[in-house]
Amino acid sequence: MKYAIVTIALFAFAWLTPVKAQTPEGVAVEIVYDTSGSMGEKVLNSKGDPEPKYLIANRAILQVLYRLEDYSKSNPSKTIEVGLITFNNGDPKEVGHYSNNGVGKFTAYGIRKTILDFDNPGGGTPLGLSIDLAGDILLRSPLTHKHILMVTDGQNTVGPSPEAMLVDLQKKCKLRAEAIDTHMIGLDVSRGSFNAVKPLVATLVEASNEKQLGTQFDFILKQKILLEDEEPPTTGGK
Repeated sequence: MKYAIVTIALFAFAWLTPVKAQTPEGVAVEIVYDTSGSMGEKVLNSKGDPEPKYLIANRAILQVLYRLEDYSKSNPSKTIEVGLITFNNGDPKEVGHYSNNGVGKFTAYGIRKTILDFDNPGGGTPLGLSIDLAGDILLRSPLTHKHILMVTDGQNTVGPSPEAMLVDLQKKCKLRAEAIDTHMIGLDVSRGSFNAVKPLVATLVEASNEKQLGTQFDFILKQKILLEDEEPPTTGGK
């Protein structure tokens, strides 16, 4: 009888003890796209002709989405979660958020349409506020691999500095025992413009034209976010 009581007690304890949910396998990415007025200025495209920076950035971000879709096709059981943040008169907004929830191929039709339709850069550059927004969104994700992927052509002109918000984000992550990696691409920026954030980000690279921008996006996706290459090759900025 004594053993029967112990067995029943253990069974009851196991039944009442909550089972910790398993963290989904996959990657969450918030793309921060600088759509401020300076993105209307021109740099060289892949043909060597001057073209507005936002058109070049549009094509590069579309390639990021295609790469994520290809990755999802090859890894259908992994969750892919992607959001897009743009600037609206100096105010960052998430304009699209998509996930496949680990079921089938990831697609981001809404984000792709937003990029294709974008043709009116304007307003200031709230880099710090964008990092804060992206971080809060990612902290709500159940995924363990979380990344902010930012492309910008200028200094912060609206709100708190990016370095202040990166420090704040690191504090939030530490309290929650989580990690968010931030990757920044400076498009057509002066060397040293982002020295203040360098110790606080996972990746900081520069690009002066379309070819370099595509190379840097490819480098970050393959070797930092999707971890497709075990041994990253040496890459250069400007």
